Amino acid sequence: MIKKLTANARKPSGIWGRLMIKKMNATHYDMTVWSLNNINLPKDGAIADIGCGGGRCVRILNKMSEAEIFGVDYSPLCVSEALKKNKGSVKNGKVKILQASVYKLPFDDCSIDCAVSVEAVYFWDEPDKAFCEIKRALKPGGSLNIVCEMVKNDDGTGSHDEVADFLKLKYYSITELKELFERNGYKSINTLYDEINTRMLVSGIKPE
Repeated sequence: MIKKLTANARKPSGIWGRLMIKKMNATHYDMTVWSLNNINLPKDGAIADIGCGGGRCVRILNKMSEAEIFGVDYSPLCVSEALKKNKGSVKNGKVKILQASVYKLPFDDCSIDCAVSVEAVYFWDEPDKAFCEIKRALKPGGSLNIVCEMVKNDDGTGSHDEVADFLKLKYYSITELKELFERNGYKSINTLYDEINTRMLVSGIKPE
């Protein structure tokens, strides 16, 4: 039972996927609020939540900024649930929920002011490709903000190896994630680590 639920973390589908989306919306709430309160969100323009899951982060972003909010996920079920979660704001046009891969985002070049991704980077099998694609969509001076609660130590050890192996995902130390930003041309990289709750926020800027 636990394995069926956990297996749906990568790409939720079916009954177990719905349960996983509900679980993620609940358990990621505090981390999402913590991270967004530590991001310099634009007051207008466009913000994209990459890997938006069930749409709770989209809903919080919508309350925090007057910007147009885009939620993007490659799971049809996540898109459906995120649309339900943000029904009113989708109807009035301030929020858009889109189905797409992080490797081929549905945005024009230099059209997004800020990108946020909560608990999704683990599932990007080609992280360099993903970081480059997000950078393409960002405006010069726009930021990418990666939020994780699975954090490795700098010596390569970590407490999430079992679930990482089960889901075939990769989780990072702060240093590794910072290097991923640097390798793909982001500047002014900032890191924030909440040691008590074991969660991190790493942010980088697309050069002007």
